[in-house]
Amino acid sequence: MLLVILSFSAHASNTIAKPSSLEAEDSVHVELLQFRGHDGDSLRVDVYVALPLHLLRFVQKGQGWAARYSVRVDLNVNALDLPPWESGLQTLSRSTKPALRAGAERLLHQACFSTVPGPAALLVVVRDDLSGREWRTVRQVQLHSYPTLPALSSVMILSAVEQRAERTLISPYIGDNVAVFDKGFFVFFECYAPEGLDSASVRVCILDNNEELWSSPVHSILLGVPRSQHYVDVALPADLDNGWYTLRVELRDAQAKQQHVHFQTRSEKRIEVNDPMRLLQSLEVDAVIDQLRYVATQAELDSMRALPDPRYRRQALNVFWLNRDPTPGTLRNEARDEYNRRIADAAKNYENNGDGWLSDRGMVSIILGPPTEQHQETSNDGRSYIVWTYDHPARKFVFIDDGNFGSYKLSTTTPFSSSQKYQYRAQ
Repeated sequence: MLLVILSFSAHASNTIAKPSSLEAEDSVHVELLQFRGHDGDSLRVDVYVALPLHLLRFVQKGQGWAARYSVRVDLNVNALDLPPWESGLQTLSRSTKPALRAGAERLLHQACFSTVPGPAALLVVVRDDLSGREWRTVRQVQLHSYPTLPALSSVMILSAVEQRAERTLISPYIGDNVAVFDKGFFVFFECYAPEGLDSASVRVCILDNNEELWSSPVHSILLGVPRSQHYVDVALPADLDNGWYTLRVELRDAQAKQQHVHFQTRSEKRIEVNDPMRLLQSLEVDAVIDQLRYVATQAELDSMRALPDPRYRRQALNVFWLNRDPTPGTLRNEARDEYNRRIADAAKNYENNGDGWLSDRGMVSIILGPPTEQHQETSNDGRSYIVWTYDHPARKFVFIDDGNFGSYKLSTTTPFSSSQKYQYRAQ
């Protein structure tokens, strides 16, 4: 459904966002968006900076933890330096030490510039004051003018849209990987209309090398003003392979109902689908069902395997995780994301044949999560063993490599109940 935003506010400056565990959060992400200015050929350029919290150094301060950082954004257009945007020294305080891993919180800043069309150089510098680390992003971009109307702004992806009284609050998603939105996302854009144009048609499509793979229905929108703001919801196709695609918004004459009619104008953005656990091929369904052994009951597994068609088994998988979604009605299913991440980590880190999730260490780490502490030792008889300890609750597990081939088995002295299952716990 397409809605018109009468008044909107973007959650951006020094706000917190929680990305999915699917995102690669090992660096700062920067996104530049262009909008038409309010006078002549002027432009408004918004630069969003997303800083993963786990990159910062936190030190204990009193009863809590603190970090300090700064963000600076420089934009040079037509060889002219604009006044830089600076956040100043920001101090963060937390009652507990933030998780030092990818997939944790992100800090989001927005810098706004008023400028003109032309070649532009962008420099973003993020500095961690406590560790001295810096992250630099340098880009060369072409800021274009809007000589003919109608026209569209840059495309922005939204993770959430919220209605409050007469205002619509939008939450920008700063990233490329749209696979994090297993329940869909929103596409936001501005439309600039000439005098006398009261309506138009718009649709969103996904392309691979100019081959259209998916499109939304054609929606009619009301214009009648020089500048209007719109968003449309997008459900990512389930059969889209991992890779890079073009997300396109097309604006057409309101009378053009046929798909083959040439659109009047368009705006595009590159997006990525990157989900190692995405159910794309029917042949993968049975393997994914097998991986549910640490969270599903035997009866649930047998019920899914008994379905005659892979499509029905895939639907059963979706229902299985929907019933375990800790935040129904939101874009993410945190329980499924965490479980899939643990499966992928175990498959990569334990054993050498890619089946590490079937190993004893894989079983324990998937159900309980990574250990609080671990260390490796050698026994008197020359066997290697690994000790895992957990704090909450206090538990200890010993894994022994009897043949010295790197295949560690759980010791009978520290058994693990086969009836224990994975349970999601919010951090």
